[in-house]
Amino acid sequence: MINKILNSLEEYIMAISLAFMTIITFINVIARYFFGVSMIWQQQATQTAFYWLVLIGISYCVRTNNHIVVDMLISRFKPRIKIIFAQLAVVICILYCVFMFIGNYELIQTFWMMGNMARDIPIPEWLRLLIFPVGFTLIGYRFLQILIQLFKGNLQSLEPATHADPDLVK
Repeated sequence: MINKILNSLEEYIMAISLAFMTIITFINVIARYFFGVSMIWQQQATQTAFYWLVLIGISYCVRTNNHIVVDMLISRFKPRIKIIFAQLAVVICILYCVFMFIGNYELIQTFWMMGNMARDIPIPEWLRLLIFPVGFTLIGYRFLQILIQLFKGNLQSLEPATHADPDLVK
């Protein structure tokens, strides 16, 4: 149930972020070139939407196994060794997410205590940057799901399905 909600939220947030960025940028270009005015807040609002798109997009790619895998050396090993390397890689990714969460949480806490507002949009800076701990939590959760699948034996490697079979890629 939670996975179904998270899956839908990821997809909706990515679509809304991309649509928002496209529409706001288009409107700003038209306003600037045809009317000689510019929306000052557009750049920071687009940047914030891009943060959301990228971090939620990373989580989506981990969930759907559409990420880059560099396995030139590992692909030559036996299946059991491949699984061990995959488990190690996922543990390292989870640790990275934990470190990024901690660092961003401390940054947001600092902005909260200082009361800083965003430069161009009328919201607190901590609220604008909240996507970082949220995003890394979601990414870490997706890697944890993969780690569980690796330990259960449901996954044999981190290779995308199309990578394993060259005939599927045309």
